[in-house]
Amino acid sequence: GPYMLAGRFIADYAISEGKCLLICGSDGDMQQATQRGFAEATTMQITALYPSEELAARAAGRIAKAGLADRISCKVGTLTALPLADGSFDAIAGVGPVLIFEKDKAKALREIHRVLRDGGAALVGGKYLGMPANRKVSSDSLGKIIAATGLPGIRVIDDGGQWVEVRKGLDRAP
Repeated sequence: GPYMLAGRFIADYAISEGKCLLICGSDGDMQQATQRGFAEATTMQITALYPSEELAARAAGRIAKAGLADRISCKVGTLTALPLADGSFDAIAGVGPVLIFEKDKAKALREIHRVLRDGGAALVGGKYLGMPANRKVSSDSLGKIIAATGLPGIRVIDDGGQWVEVRKGLDRAP
């Protein structure tokens, strides 16, 4: 579930503090639960990115009602033009088909890489249960797109779903 994603950042990447970007294509149960999971399992300051002003405003109202406005702020932007500074996040997570529905996946991956700080990690994907096969992107195709970015530290993980992992700055000497 959603708490597992926050747990994964703690267990796999030892990241539980700093700044977290949650890419929210919508404001459904999955996105809301992921926000709660990160707010409860970590001490991170969370930025929730929404594709429209309307969704961001609705989410901000819900977040304020839940008493989480000090932990979670909402921003509007797209994956291919993140309105965020270089190296500004320790963790980036996206649940659901945010990357699948993005037309320019290579550009989206370059943007995710750009806003990650050195030593940071991003994990974007999902289980895609019930998604028709013709809407999915094969891991082979994703691998080719990743190779086309020319960036190190990006891979596809097929593990109870399909995830794209981005690690930054680990190829350098400390």
